[in-house]
Amino acid sequence: INAEYMGHFLSVYFFSQPAMVGGPLWPVPRPNAPRVVPPPSSSSVVLPSSSLYGYGVNAGGWELPPSPPRMQFLARESGASRSPQHSVERPSAAARKAQLLMHPLSANCLGPWLVLRRLGTPAQLVEVDLAKGETHSAPFAALNPQGQVPVLIAPDGAVFWESNAIMRFLCGPGAAAGGAGAAAAAATLYPTAPNVRGRVDMALDWRQTELAPAVEQVAFPLLGLAPALPPAEAVEARVRLQKHLALLVEFFLRETPFIGGQEPSLADLAVGLPLLYLYATDFRVPPAVRRYLEALARVTPHWDAATEELYRFLCASQSSEAEAF
Repeated sequence: INAEYMGHFLSVYFFSQPAMVGGPLWPVPRPNAPRVVPPPSSSSVVLPSSSLYGYGVNAGGWELPPSPPRMQFLARESGASRSPQHSVERPSAAARKAQLLMHPLSANCLGPWLVLRRLGTPAQLVEVDLAKGETHSAPFAALNPQGQVPVLIAPDGAVFWESNAIMRFLCGPGAAAGGAGAAAAAATLYPTAPNVRGRVDMALDWRQTELAPAVEQVAFPLLGLAPALPPAEAVEARVRLQKHLALLVEFFLRETPFIGGQEPSLADLAVGLPLLYLYATDFRVPPAVRRYLEALARVTPHWDAATEELYRFLCASQSSEAEAF
């Protein structure tokens, strides 16, 4: 998301919050009652062991609290002062959790979050303040020179970026350390059968190089996240997106309900999540794609928890001509 437009992005979201009730925007009805999220059990800041990471993280559980913890680029340990409301602990390697640096309105971040939840991997969510340009700071650039979220910091300090690479890593050999349930979930999300894995990888690469850019070209100008396209280019972008959605239905979903087979895979998370941006625009999504998204939302564990902030933003940003889904 272009940082130049992030101020509008967040101002629309934070100052136009709708009630959390069922409505036309989402693939499945939303709960009438707001989620119940306990506050973090501790306000201490836990730092990774390497001096590379010059920031603090508000410790807490998986569900984002009403005011999500934000990334704070704190002074490094060499005698500099720190935020007075926090104490600083350096946990042992055994106690260290993975950390996902993310933003809840970024579809690229929600896939890794859902995978972590599905695998039951202990992790901390760290919301990066995009509006303040934190992804372009020196400490963040040391983690990801691309200046983008998501970024995963593994318990051993290894750093991974690019959402698809993070999801693949999480479902790799290390998933077995989480027990039989985590290993089984990883095998479902990222199947080991060569032909199926090849199909999932193919869809992941197509999503990254073709589908996601096509969605962004159509949706982001309408949501105020990118400059408006000239009229002729806007028409071309819509035609291109329709062709990609037809490919999704006619090729990847021709024989199975999901890209990887009978259950959602990493490819389905990667493909489905950015399509949610279209729900707040006047773009007409084919009925078969809507049914696919409804099924994906219905069977994916923790879908509502992961997409709630995005849902609120899209409700606030909905075009007056948006299609009722």
